[in-house]
Amino acid sequence: MDIIDLESRVKYLNPAGVTINVMDRIQLDIGLTNLNNSIECDELLFWGRINGLKADYFIAVAVFYEGKYEFPGKKFYWASNNDFKFAELPETLEQHHEFINKYNDFFTGDHTKILENLETPAGEGEGDQAAEENPEGEGEENNKDLDTESEDDEVKEPPKNLTELDRLAFVVKAIENDCQVIPMGSVKLTPLHEVRKNEAFKGLDHTNGFLEESYLHFRSAQIKDKKDLNQKDDAIFRSDFLESIADDEIQGSWSVQPDTTKSQVIIKSLLWPGYLAYHKLKSKIFGGVYIGDGTKNVDLPFML
Repeated sequence: MDIIDLESRVKYLNPAGVTINVMDRIQLDIGLTNLNNSIECDELLFWGRINGLKADYFIAVAVFYEGKYEFPGKKFYWASNNDFKFAELPETLEQHHEFINKYNDFFTGDHTKILENLETPAGEGEGDQAAEENPEGEGEENNKDLDTESEDDEVKEPPKNLTELDRLAFVVKAIENDCQVIPMGSVKLTPLHEVRKNEAFKGLDHTNGFLEESYLHFRSAQIKDKKDLNQKDDAIFRSDFLESIADDEIQGSWSVQPDTTKSQVIIKSLLWPGYLAYHKLKSKIFGGVYIGDGTKNVDLPFML
């Protein structure tokens, strides 16, 4: 959702019962303006809000189009509604994936909370363990040889405690990958294979605007057929070079609904309840936002 016109864009979420209160919106405008002045990017968007038990997290995403082959780069920023001071989300680590995939509880709003303790206090147990294993220093020469042989081995990441902020980064990127959608034709692939906004896009009509096939994932292609298509020169002439939500692995995970006037469409994710995309038909107005508790509907495949 464009930060420049945030107040007027929020109204397109009203048919779905979603809003941002006035006080939060005022402070959010200030926080996003300060962030926009402190970083360089091609576009800064309001991504959404993840509700916590004690405080909420507001998320922004910076998009980088120039010089990015086939798909733009993205950086995510977070702020608590305690101060609305945005900072970059940390990188996600492979060592946390298994725990994150099993953890689906509510956020508290305390970004320092430790969810999984993996770190060992410096020096604790190291001396005792070494003494027990080699009480008289036997085999030191062999150990040196082993150390030399292992120098070329891959260096593993040292264990790092998993905090709620780390989990926030995982969840935001998962929702972005699974949910962020745009109308077909709203972006284009240039001859340099850079994704850009399509200035010729005038909006979907009433015939196509309510079809799942008309909405695409705003992410790098993950299906092999699309990847192969994007390598071809004629991909720049196609409006469907990104993946349609109709082709998602979980069929029926999207709800496409018109408003009462049938001039606007709301696209809801049933996999990540809280994600909404909107498009005003026959116009260039579209966007998406997530406002929810950050939990995934893991039972959805069994509900359909």
